[in-house]
Amino acid sequence: MIPQNLLIIGKKIQASVVNYLGFVGFQFQESDLQTLGYYNFETEVIEEIEYPKHYVDVDVSHWKDGITQYLETDPKVVSEPTIVTDVVHYVDSNFTGKHEISSIQDFMDPDKHIFIIKDHFKDKHDGIVNGLAEYGKTIDDFLGTIVTWDGLTPSVTPPPGGRDNNVTITMSGLLAGAHLRGAEGVVSMLIDHKNPADESGTYLLQYVQDYAGYDTPFGKDI
Repeated sequence: MIPQNLLIIGKKIQASVVNYLGFVGFQFQESDLQTLGYYNFETEVIEEIEYPKHYVDVDVSHWKDGITQYLETDPKVVSEPTIVTDVVHYVDSNFTGKHEISSIQDFMDPDKHIFIIKDHFKDKHDGIVNGLAEYGKTIDDFLGTIVTWDGLTPSVTPPPGGRDNNVTITMSGLLAGAHLRGAEGVVSMLIDHKNPADESGTYLLQYVQDYAGYDTPFGKDI
């Protein structure tokens, strides 16, 4: 049975698990840790220009013919020109030492990993709040409302895994969705009725539905 607190869920995960893309523990990539102040991106110089270098979710067509990195300049993909890599790769010397996390081994320590999880959910919550504010909306405007699998884009019928078509919006579900596809993904679902998927084909709405109704540090459950 899943514990009734998202932070406890994070505590229970295996912090040392690394998936096929190099995401660690609670599925963190370099950009997550950089945003939270735990990590600095690697850099690489091309033609006397230094670029940040890290994993970004891009179309798999970029990785054909054995290519493992390339320079991405499209502002729709990256906020600044970036050398995009096909997998996550952490370098010990790039950890900042925040909360005494100074290496990949520190990062994989469950007692230290939880600091990042707490900061991560706070960041995602604030991102949702700020994103909705741009449209004159608040999270409270959506809590307890219903979205449907066949009412979003793409329309998914039937819902995966025998899930119910109707999904109640809850705080914990929104935070889980933001963990999967970012605060901007949650805002796009609530405002523009989008249902983006991650690299493995997992839809944002799956997390919103599967992690609905749990306790969070942010007040209302629904």
